[in-house]
Amino acid sequence: ETPAVDARFVVAGSRVLLSPARAGTRVDLALLAPQIEARGRISQIALPMQSYEPARTTAKAEAMGIREPILTHTTTFAGSSAARLTNIDAAVRHLDGQLIAPGEVFSFNQRIGPITPAGGYVEGINIVDNQDVPGIGGGVCQVAVTLFQAAVYAGFPIRERVNHANVVSYYNPIGMDATVYVATGGPDVKFENNTGHWVLISFAKDLSHASLTVRFYGTNPRFRVVLRGPIVTDHPNGDVDAVFYRTVYDRK
Repeated sequence: ETPAVDARFVVAGSRVLLSPARAGTRVDLALLAPQIEARGRISQIALPMQSYEPARTTAKAEAMGIREPILTHTTTFAGSSAARLTNIDAAVRHLDGQLIAPGEVFSFNQRIGPITPAGGYVEGINIVDNQDVPGIGGGVCQVAVTLFQAAVYAGFPIRERVNHANVVSYYNPIGMDATVYVATGGPDVKFENNTGHWVLISFAKDLSHASLTVRFYGTNPRFRVVLRGPIVTDHPNGDVDAVFYRTVYDRK
């Protein structure tokens, strides 16, 4: 028997290619059983085989509309600790290649799964209640920020996002950051795929130069996004926050 192979999307630079599906073969038990019963004790029976299609055929993959880049966005994080780089790398490995269905609201916390040592994460620094505290997965927010900013610039409606309690030097421009905390079902980054087609998430990381790039592939709706701001406000505790007002126009 040979397993069926789903059609899959292969990123090659700025292009996305489709690797065709391959049908599988398996023993046709419904035909085999009566042959055994009819022949009794014999030394050999030619196994009747049947072919079967994978869950994602080439035709189904082509209909998903993943054919071109929608947006490319890069963030940088020079000066990060070794632990932070390890956690960024682990998070990217979990999210790279994931697909978002038309109309689906992507949830960072749900898609990334548990932040545990078994997933490749190590102890880093997390911001909890405005305090820097040791914790598994410190630095994962860099990936969440990269996705959040890319979603904004792509014109995907943001359904959930929470700023860090204070300004973090890694996250620019000011006010365009996002915090997540998977362990307790805390803050999340959620955005909606409003393109009418499937979207593929692809990451390219260069940890030696402290940069992370995310690319969305699909059918480019060519939204035009205008950011107005920042409007900077001072909080009672002395921290600075900033809000970007976002306007998404119809297609160009």
